[in-house]
Amino acid sequence: MRLNKADGHNTMTIMNSEKRGTLAPDIRRQALEILLKEARKVEFTTYTSSKLKFAISFPANWKVTTDTLQRESDGTTVQHVHAALQKEEASAEEAYHRLFERERTRAVRYQEFKETYERDKKQAYRLFFAKLLGTPPEQEIEALASRELSATEAYNRLMIDPDTFLVGFPEFKEQYDYDLRQHRQATENHATLAQMKRGLLEVSPSNNEDEVSAEVTKLKLPNLMAALELYKLDKLLPEQVPTGSRPTKGIVVDGLHGVTYYFLFNTGETNEMRGMPKFYNVYLAENDQGWIIACSCKAGAFNNYKPIFKRIITSFRRT
Repeated sequence: MRLNKADGHNTMTIMNSEKRGTLAPDIRRQALEILLKEARKVEFTTYTSSKLKFAISFPANWKVTTDTLQRESDGTTVQHVHAALQKEEASAEEAYHRLFERERTRAVRYQEFKETYERDKKQAYRLFFAKLLGTPPEQEIEALASRELSATEAYNRLMIDPDTFLVGFPEFKEQYDYDLRQHRQATENHATLAQMKRGLLEVSPSNNEDEVSAEVTKLKLPNLMAALELYKLDKLLPEQVPTGSRPTKGIVVDGLHGVTYYFLFNTGETNEMRGMPKFYNVYLAENDQGWIIACSCKAGAFNNYKPIFKRIITSFRRT
């Protein structure tokens, strides 16, 4: 039996939505060329941050919402974060028990099971499992139905058996421990990145129904780092990114060789891909300084803004 992941239906909805929204390559290319031409017509203005020591251009009708310099971190270390995580983390046994209790609440109600069981035992078992891990093979259904049990006895046995709702504990623990390590590493990476943060510039349109934003984060690097290492510190957990490109080298901004990364961020607020924020990030590093330029908007509007995002990113200049 497979593990019943709570967010599985979200991923499937996203994948299906994406397939429905795919354009033929030639049509997509023509559409992007039109958008690029339109983006070139947009009037841009250049803003120079005296605090952060760089200049960047963006559409003239956008405004600066944040321009701050942070000289030191707040004192939170990776060790502090690690200690806090250990306090919050549940053991595999506790997590398994909580998941078991939660899944039990999803089971078909007794009265519905009883009425179906008295008409057709096999159908009653199919009904019960359909809402959980999925219907077992027919041989297993036949074996269950062959038992001489009343509807009450059959239902109670199903409800108290963890195997009814979940994979076996050893398999669950293996996956749980792996996910825990991944989560811990990502949290520690983000804490490391937060310690390097020295400033932030944010700009966005006044009319922002598509939740458009462009941010430049300035970093103080503790040692020489490649742009790809900044990406690795910043990247989200796999379950938070329904779709994303592989980080690619090749972009050069202000003489700096950077890494580009596109990804969709599942905030958990919607299952519809079009409503999720889609990011266009560029990571840059040289000597003891690093920059993350992050442009984003709702995924449904991303192709409209992508040429504008490119102009913003390539306009970045250190002063």
